Amino acid sequence: MIWLCFFWFSLLYGCTFFASPSKDVFSPLRFISIKFAVFNLPFIFFTALYPHSFLKGILTVCHTDVYTAFYNYTLLQTLAYVSLVGGILLFKPKTGVTQNSPASFNPHRVLWITVCLFAVAMAGYVFFLARIGGLGYLLTHLKDRVSLQGGQYSLILLELFPLVLLFVLLLSRYYGKVVKKYFFLLLCLFFLVYTSFGGRKPAMIVAFAGLGGWHYYVEKIRVNKNTVLAGIIACALLVSYIIAIPILRGGNQKLIAADKNPGYTVSKNFLYNFSYVFIDVFAANYFNNSNAWHMEGYFAPAGAFMYKGDKGGIPQVDQGVYFKSIYLQQKDFRPPMPRNSVCKTSWPTENFGFAYANFLCIGVVVFFFLQGVVFSGAYKLFQKQYFNPVMLLFYLQVLVQFNFSSLRIAFFLKTLPLYCLCWFVFNKFALHKNQK
Repeated sequence: MIWLCFFWFSLLYGCTFFASPSKDVFSPLRFISIKFAVFNLPFIFFTALYPHSFLKGILTVCHTDVYTAFYNYTLLQTLAYVSLVGGILLFKPKTGVTQNSPASFNPHRVLWITVCLFAVAMAGYVFFLARIGGLGYLLTHLKDRVSLQGGQYSLILLELFPLVLLFVLLLSRYYGKVVKKYFFLLLCLFFLVYTSFGGRKPAMIVAFAGLGGWHYYVEKIRVNKNTVLAGIIACALLVSYIIAIPILRGGNQKLIAADKNPGYTVSKNFLYNFSYVFIDVFAANYFNNSNAWHMEGYFAPAGAFMYKGDKGGIPQVDQGVYFKSIYLQQKDFRPPMPRNSVCKTSWPTENFGFAYANFLCIGVVVFFFLQGVVFSGAYKLFQKQYFNPVMLLFYLQVLVQFNFSSLRIAFFLKTLPLYCLCWFVFNKFALHKNQK
């Protein structure tokens, strides 16, 4: 059954990619086919080779076996993917992005905006370090990274780092190769800044934003020998990075040298840190009519900022803590619950876990369809404002991170005012009047 699941999704994702009316690799249909293939297929393939590798705690709490679990997952994930494709096709975005002339913006003003954004973002990082005791303290207390970042509102300014990269790439259309050198220097700097927090996803987001900006503002990414070689090198670096970050955080890692099968151990640790398939399998087999959440506690964390005193009595924004608590404690947890009653870490629910945990099959159809509508709508907005890096970043963020889980909605509500301000500044001071 697991092999059938692998071949079925390989066919489904491949057909979506080649049937896409747009040849733009970052168009919604092509991108989701690549994204689902990259994040889902390696995990399913590994589990098909080693069925015993799948987490026993999930099978126990769901009262099922690995083959039945993947059968249910295959049915629901297919329903989710088809609904997502349907939502994208509803808007029927254009087959490609229409490129305006570089003369549509004032490069000197864009340069000043870029310098100001960089200064503001770095100031937010420096202010955070000053409040907690410096970079050395942060690096030696990465186990407590969640509590260290709690209430540090200056960290929202770090969301400007990907935008700075896009502005630099936009300037390369006017200033040429000189600016590209600064792009790579800034990319390395921002990557190190995000890595200092002990997290993986923010650093990968900034790298992805750089890749998207290069594709739209410098040179189209096409499949050839050079891009295949670059992709292989990038995958090797990505695997090394994902494995290295937990070691940097000081987690309890197995000594690979002492393992009888180090290749198996490294592969399993990497896949469980990279893919969310096991979380989706858990959701698909655990929830039913008797324990579905029906949006209970979804809006409870909204008033957390008004709560005075100990925050331990209010619910977590990330409802993935309930998923992780169910797995660890082998008993039911459901929102809303005080954060001191659940585990501190989470299994990200993402769109699949959120939709099925709350409304089962109907939720999967509705929320994946709406997610597709959002993807397609964001692409159309970007097409209309091609030379506005804020719109490009917004579109890329939507592609990578947007879903209806509580954590992702909170992220977009938190960053939207910042992006709106940057959009206003660019349109007001950088675009020529006939382009506004």
